[in-house]
Amino acid sequence: MPEDRLFPVNSYANDFVTGTCDGGRQVVIGLLCPHVVAYFFDRDGFLLGDEHRPWNHPAPRMPSGPYQIYDKAFRTALADQIQEWQQSVGYIACPILVRAFLDPQHPVGITLLPDHLDLPEEELQELSAEEREDMEQEREEWLAAGRFVWWWAKDYWSAADGKILST
Repeated sequence: MPEDRLFPVNSYANDFVTGTCDGGRQVVIGLLCPHVVAYFFDRDGFLLGDEHRPWNHPAPRMPSGPYQIYDKAFRTALADQIQEWQQSVGYIACPILVRAFLDPQHPVGITLLPDHLDLPEEELQELSAEEREDMEQEREEWLAAGRFVWWWAKDYWSAADGKILST
C-alpha cells in the first residue's frame, strides 16, 4: 500500500457523508449498524480516530433479526442525528483526501484491490493459466487507472477521483 497516496472519498447517497470540521479535521459520518459512526482525519489524511454513537431512534428489527434501516421513521431520525452531529463539529460538506487504513474492528477502510483481484496464493493456484492471465490483466488495468476500494460496511469500487463506480 503506498504510504504517501491520498485517496479521495466523496459522500454517497444516504450511506455516508464527507466533509471538514472546525479546526481543519476531515470526517466521514454514516450508519454502521447499530450506530452512527464518524471517522476523523487530520489535514494530511492520517486517521485520528473514530467515534460511535447509539441511535437516538433505533431501527425496527425484521422477524429474522436484521434491522429495517429503510424504515421511514428511522431514516428521518437518523438524518436528524447526523445533522446534529455535523452542526456540533462545524461540518462543511466536501470530498476528503485520506491515507489508506483498515479498521480492525469494523468494515471501514481502503484497499487497493477488490477481493476478486486480490486472491491468496492457494486460490491463485487453483485457476487455469488463462484465468490467471485474465485476472492479472484486469488487476493491472485496475491499478493503472488508480482505482481503489472504499469500505463502509460494504465495498464501494472507486475511480481515482473518488467517484463511486459500483457497490
